[in-house]
Amino acid sequence: MIGILICGHGSFASGMRSALELICGPQEYLSAIDFTSLAGTRQLEHEVSAAYRSMSGCDGILVLCDFVSGMPFKACVTLAQGRKGVRVVAGVSLAGLVEGVSARDELDVDRLVERVLNATRDGTVRFGGTVSGGSGGASNDAGGAPNGSGGESSDASVGAQDDSSDEDGPDGETNGI
Repeated sequence: MIGILICGHGSFASGMRSALELICGPQEYLSAIDFTSLAGTRQLEHEVSAAYRSMSGCDGILVLCDFVSGMPFKACVTLAQGRKGVRVVAGVSLAGLVEGVSARDELDVDRLVERVLNATRDGTVRFGGTVSGGSGGASNDAGGAPNGSGGESSDASVGAQDDSSDEDGPDGETNGI
């Protein structure tokens, strides 16, 4: 089994763990470390090291951080150096975390990283616009029903405007992501 560590700013990690366990139930070898304004860098590093040690019997450790270049990411990367089988990913989403937990018994850590990255990318969509692409799943543009489902456009049901361009809208707000 691959151990999973979630680490991020504020209550990011504990919130992700809470949401995951609501969806998938309680998990073994899953740690969540929140970096708050009350914790210093040394405290964070101590907690990350302890989490790594607690998962030393796992087949690898997948570390999921909120974003690149933040203190949680830097601490996890720095402390992962020299540790065999530890991989750090930044920009995690709940979709990626759920996929990681679901596949961690069947994949090695490097293949699990790829699965999490794909799930994060595929689970990130924009509301508004039109559905495009071929068959076989939802588009990354959530402006309508998944491809081939024949459902009514989400735009029509809530009156959202098409924001398929990154130009400013009539009220000066940016329509793109």
